[in-house]
Amino acid sequence: MTPSKSKRYWLLALAIVVIAALAGGVYVRRRIQLTATTVHVKIYADCSVDSEPNAGIWDMLIWDPPDVVHQYSVHFPPNKTPFYLSSVTVVPAGKAETVTGDIPCVTSFNSNKCYFTYHVYKDGKTCGDPGVHVGPPKFLSY
Repeated sequence: MTPSKSKRYWLLALAIVVIAALAGGVYVRRRIQLTATTVHVKIYADCSVDSEPNAGIWDMLIWDPPDVVHQYSVHFPPNKTPFYLSSVTVVPAGKAETVTGDIPCVTSFNSNKCYFTYHVYKDGKTCGDPGVHVGPPKFLSY
């Protein structure tokens, strides 16, 4: 190849790159956006809850206490918590925690492996035993 032909190819390649850049690019990129929702679980005075929450990975879970007279909290077993990355096993009512699942759950999303039992405590004493179902993250768009 002669030097003049080489320059022509470089100029052609440069022109293609400039045109593509000015036109907004040849490829359209799409980003996956995760939407984290806040899942509220109402605790009643008898320590029952309004539902077993279904939460996705990265969702926020909040247990809403029935009153401010008593202290309510939620206790998970130390070896099976939906807040695995933060090692949280006790959640005071009214405090939001981010759901991360645990290793067996996020590697399979098997409903048996993604169920987390917990106990509701009222003034430091256990009084209820519901659970949390965890699923894959919820996607907004892709």
